[in-house]
Amino acid sequence: MDLKAERSKKTVTRTFRLSKEWDDVLQREAEEEGVSVNVLMNKILRRYALFERWADKYEVLHIMPRTLERILEVASEEGLAEAGRTEGSVRPIDSLTMMGQKVNPESLVFLVTEFYGGADFARWFHCDYHPELGSDIFHLRHRLGNKWSIFIKNYLTAMFESLLKTKVESKAMDQAVTITLERPQKHTSPNY
Repeated sequence: MDLKAERSKKTVTRTFRLSKEWDDVLQREAEEEGVSVNVLMNKILRRYALFERWADKYEVLHIMPRTLERILEVASEEGLAEAGRTEGSVRPIDSLTMMGQKVNPESLVFLVTEFYGGADFARWFHCDYHPELGSDIFHLRHRLGNKWSIFIKNYLTAMFESLLKTKVESKAMDQAVTITLERPQKHTSPNY
């Protein structure tokens, strides 16, 4: 979301009590980040509203990148590809349904750019999204190596193909994946 749109949103003033201990933490963090406590609290609440409340219902595990790297080292590429295809064809629709979202191109873009690829949420990768003429391009960068790329490629390809019934081109590299979706062509009536 762009900064101008964020600023134009309506706000509410709310007063609540918190322990001095937590206020001290907020004050230190805000100072370290160079922001106000208000900005920090909005960041925390946004993360809760858009990710943590759903992650808690799914019992999401938080895992250190190095631990995941060690798991990936012993997994086969074929096994990761199959796991990606299987999970990608069912997990996103389950997630969207739980969040009360319709399955449509916009909700899937949100899943990739924010939920999986946003700096504040799952952090599977960093997503650069380019809605170009006739296609949507997702370039997903990470530091977990080729096997993680294989999983991501298969997960997202299965997600888009099964939910949008669209053609997907995907390419896995050592520390990145590029997914290209063809947009359906809009048909216009000829003028007679």
